[in-house]
Amino acid sequence: MSIDIPDGVTSIEIRTFYHCAGLVSIDIPDGIASIESRAFENCTSLRDITISNPNCTIGDRDGTLGVSNYTTIHGYPGSTAQSYADKYSYDFAFLTIASGTCGDNLTWILDTAGTLTIYGSGAMDLPYGPPWGEHSEAIKVVNITSGVTSIEYNAFADCSNLTRATISDSVVRIGKYAFSCCTALTNITIPSSITEIGWGAFSDCTNLVSVTIENGVTKIEGTAF
Repeated sequence: MSIDIPDGVTSIEIRTFYHCAGLVSIDIPDGIASIESRAFENCTSLRDITISNPNCTIGDRDGTLGVSNYTTIHGYPGSTAQSYADKYSYDFAFLTIASGTCGDNLTWILDTAGTLTIYGSGAMDLPYGPPWGEHSEAIKVVNITSGVTSIEYNAFADCSNLTRATISDSVVRIGKYAFSCCTALTNITIPSSITEIGWGAFSDCTNLVSVTIENGVTKIEGTAF
């Protein structure tokens, strides 16, 4: 049994699919803003549920999204779907294009919405260039989470569709050419934790019109901007 949710639907109400024993999987489109409690309660065959809206409000009750012993929830890193899965011990799978490691304790995930998230602890290690390089045109947002301490040489160079980069205050250094030729990037904030901005770090970012450098930077190398 499969169910297609049409465009224009914005919420799934209480017990909408209650006891749909034949429902095996369902995709919840990003237009859905809320899923009420018990929406999928007693859907005993439900194995996979995909939630495309990372901010979807989910009824805070075990059983709302299926049967935790069997159901895998698919969503984006840091989404409400992931929070729900963690709270109620559901299996969770990222909606990804690609993923891997970029340091001894660092992991990267590029999701299907174009957000590249780097998380873990320590410095980036990119001896052979950025491992997401073959997907550079798919990257629209970069999210450097707390725990990451450096952005290395050429890390996001030539990500021509990158429009936004969030850098956590655990980062202390931005390496050479880290964001060079990111031609869609219009603004950037350098947090106070960063002490060094490397040579050409933001060179040839031709649409960069706003740069906020917080107190803390002691060294800005040539052609950084």
